[in-house]
Amino acid sequence: MAQISKPSADSNKGTWLNSDSNNTTLYNYINQGISSPQDSTYINGQNTAKFKIDSLNDPDPSANSGLLTIRIQNGSFASMLPALYQDTTLIWEDAFAKSISPGSFTDVTWSIPTSDANNITDWSDLYIQIDEQGGSNVTISEIQLDFLGTAGGGGGATSDFIRFENGCITDIKAIVDIRI
Repeated sequence: MAQISKPSADSNKGTWLNSDSNNTTLYNYINQGISSPQDSTYINGQNTAKFKIDSLNDPDPSANSGLLTIRIQNGSFASMLPALYQDTTLIWEDAFAKSISPGSFTDVTWSIPTSDANNITDWSDLYIQIDEQGGSNVTISEIQLDFLGTAGGGGGATSDFIRFENGCITDIKAIVDIRI
């Protein structure tokens, strides 16, 4: 079963503003969840912002991969470079910023490899940093981090993740670890 974590506090607001045109409690505008996004509440800005996320339980190390999803709308081409921190220690960042095309809100997903996630020692002290790389304002309505849980055991472990949106399956990811 996937563990889901969403922003729970602002850490660094940068130049970002919420949909009420102020920089008060930005996290409240982006934490409804990808499965039921509230695109009418959002943050808008450029450059860097950082958010504390809900605590997670330490998943089985063999199944410790994650998915970071950011729901983004952009008026012009931009790039987003996300990172995962434990306090001030960088755990993971995307090696290449993903380009965001203009248009309506789009879910953009990054995979966090097991090798990086296994460096987490305190699952209650995690932060997501976003860094808009294109120099133009982007709008974000949701940020969500999913870590895969473990089902199975004995000779191997299986992790699975299924995301539902509007009653339909939108993403399926399965990781199988077979040990001999």
